[in-house]
Amino acid sequence: MVSEKDSAAYRRILSRYDDDPSRAVIVGNSVCSDVLPMLYAGGWAVHVPYHLTWGHERAEAPMEHPR
Repeated sequence: MVSEKDSAAYRRILSRYDDDPSRAVIVGNSVCSDVLPMLYAGGWAVHVPYHLTWGHERAEAPMEHPR
């Protein structure tokens, strides 16, 4: 868990453990603050939709992204 879910935070965590982002995956219910930041950090992401989503968490899934 991190207070700021952004690609910089994910890169910082992976760097701390000397791990490559391409070996990391996040599973989350928010495209905006789970999926996109990890993809931008170079990792993998799994979106598990939930029927309730806050308005500021809404984002389109990156269907064209290779991951």
